[in-house]
Amino acid sequence: MATRVTSFAEIADQFDAYIGDIVYATMTTVDAKGRPRARVLIPVWETAGGAPLGWLATYRTPVKAAHLAGNPHTTFSYWTPRQNAVSVDAVAAWVDDLETKRHVWDLYRRTSPQGAGYDLGNFWRGGPGDPQLHVLRLEPWRVQVIRGTDLHSRIWYAPESADRVRAARPCRAGPTGSLVRAAMDAPHLLPGQVRGAPAAACRGRVSLRTPPDGRRRRCAGGRAARRRCR
Repeated sequence: MATRVTSFAEIADQFDAYIGDIVYATMTTVDAKGRPRARVLIPVWETAGGAPLGWLATYRTPVKAAHLAGNPHTTFSYWTPRQNAVSVDAVAAWVDDLETKRHVWDLYRRTSPQGAGYDLGNFWRGGPGDPQLHVLRLEPWRVQVIRGTDLHSRIWYAPESADRVRAARPCRAGPTGSLVRAAMDAPHLLPGQVRGAPAAACRGRVSLRTPPDGRRRRCAGGRAARRRCR
């Protein structure tokens, strides 16, 4: 059974406890053809502004860099034989400033959450300024924690994920506005990905059509303007 929570604080203790215990996460990215690649790494996490924020100290390998350049979305999966699990869907971005690297270096040194981390100096002898040290900033938009004893699941979505759907609320598909309600029930999907969504769901408001490049564009005006947005 899954329960949706509105505040990350509701699952923060469970999130920290599981990650601090499991430590290692499987990070998955995809290439230009949508083919996944997984690797096991140790990110660290903190809470900023009431939301989780992650950091990954890593090498900027050609595969990882190419995948994230084409699609910055990534998933981190934690699992233990006791069946406790955490899944984090996030958007990753490289950061290069020394101040951030020093902050991340300290998080790894003291472990964050407690138990998750290690001495980065074992791999990057030059300290935070080591040119081979690269850092990914991880901004989660969905976090799920699963308790192994009964498989009870709690899910948190970043407010921005809900805002993407709310932006389409003037549009109605069908006599009961089923498209918007379906999108609100599944905020992890872009509106254009909601099953059964007609291509011309919006008339002069916001286009719910998702172009091949995956980016949604706000379409204002008449039919000609909407054609350009497609």
